[in-house]
Amino acid sequence: MDVSVTQGSLLQRITSEDGFTATSHYFVMDLAAVWKDIAGGLLIAGALAAWVPADFWQKFFLVSHPVAAKIWGPIVGPIVAIFSFVCSVGNVPLAAVLWNGGISFGGVIAFIYADLIVLPIIDIYRKYYGWKVAALSSLFFILPWLSLPL
Repeated sequence: MDVSVTQGSLLQRITSEDGFTATSHYFVMDLAAVWKDIAGGLLIAGALAAWVPADFWQKFFLVSHPVAAKIWGPIVGPIVAIFSFVCSVGNVPLAAVLWNGGISFGGVIAFIYADLIVLPIIDIYRKYYGWKVAALSSLFFILPWLSLPL
């Protein structure tokens, strides 16, 4: 389905009837592509928020030790993301649950960006480049978050 609008200036294309229709079609196609990931992320986040006590999160993220929490959050954030991966969009509700549970800001950022090191992608790195590159790539995505002074 071709929904491109090519005649006129950018403002004319956006405000035209064809432009409005094209924009709505792109929105619906994007939503159709990611709705399962969004629903899965909301379902997992909702279940964790409802079934895991807040006390567990606070102990797990070392909330009572502020300095340790700033170091621990960026370390454990990517590990949690690797095992709970839905997709980038689906991870955002879970990041909100972790933030509410007490993970540091650096931990939340590391959690969200850790979708680059989920197990299926590490396996793809391994198949194409070998174990050494897969390990180095994973480390490359984790190490910058360890130095966050948050």
